[in-house]
Amino acid sequence: MSNKHQDMNPLEQNTTSSNTKRLVVLGAGESGVGAAILAQKHGFDVFVSDFGAIADHYKAELTAFNIPFEENQHTEDLILNASEVVKSPGIPDKAPIIKKLIEKIFPFYQK
Repeated sequence: MSNKHQDMNPLEQNTTSSNTKRLVVLGAGESGVGAAILAQKHGFDVFVSDFGAIADHYKAELTAFNIPFEENQHTEDLILNASEVVKSPGIPDKAPIIKKLIEKIFPFYQK
């Protein structure tokens, strides 16, 4: 079940300015939330996605900074449109969303 922050539409975020880079943070633990807040302070259009549940205190921080997020899923349409991605070290390289990102960046990449 998704619990998306409803103040902003993440699909429309990257339309605010052609100079704004869209950063997606995968993983909403301490480092992911910290990276999201720092990126926003540096002018990035930020979206956070976590395949598991996000702790209430991290959801409160993201909400306080008006950073949209989702939990319990990775929505490809919200992630694959990023200009940059920050990945938690806890997400394995074999995770489906990571494979999709690699295919997007390196369409010729094969194992």
